[in-house]
Amino acid sequence: MSETRAPKLAAWMLEHLVPGDRNEALEGDLLEELCAGRSLGWYRRQVFGSVAAAWRWEISDHRSALVFAALWSMLAPVWMVVVHTRGFVEMAAGARRLAWPWSVVCPVGLWMSLLMAFLWTGLLLFSCWAKLSSRRFDSQSFQRGFVWGSLILMPVWLATVWLNVLSQAHSWVVALSVFFPFFVATLCGVWSVTRSVEMPRDGGGARDFGETDSGRGTEVLGLER
Repeated sequence: MSETRAPKLAAWMLEHLVPGDRNEALEGDLLEELCAGRSLGWYRRQVFGSVAAAWRWEISDHRSALVFAALWSMLAPVWMVVVHTRGFVEMAAGARRLAWPWSVVCPVGLWMSLLMAFLWTGLLLFSCWAKLSSRRFDSQSFQRGFVWGSLILMPVWLATVWLNVLSQAHSWVVALSVFFPFFVATLCGVWSVTRSVEMPRDGGGARDFGETDSGRGTEVLGLER
């Protein structure tokens, strides 16, 4: 029986790397074929193809999130120029004259307020569009995305700043530090919203990858009966 056990890495990928809920039907079909005489290499190829196909559909379902995040992040330099006024510069300079640790905490807090304001503006604009374009808008999903986007912005921004220091301010790293944190944070904020916006409204519900009665699942699996 040990020969019919699924490879641990491939089984883990099938369980954890396929987006959405765990699809036990897909796992069962592959394991059944493996027990019927399929090779371990065949099982691995099916798993890799299933994961790739599932993510291709997932990205297609969230194409509006990708487009919006890319376009909104491109406006980040314009936002910084608009809000980085003389008054803000004077306020930041005054904060740096405070006693430690406030001389560090306050300037960073002021700068992060600019970053967060840009992110929140984008998320609110997207939520308005989502509400107008679909009756399936889920406010709870948006609230979760709002929190995740806000939490991930600062770590990604600090990582790009640190990379900028290590690379001695190469041009491509500077450009990355301007756009990339906002792209990642905005995408995290709107990702869960777009599925409810773009899902088909024929009552079919969410797509279940790999169901045995699904033409899409059997086509990807390529199982030969």
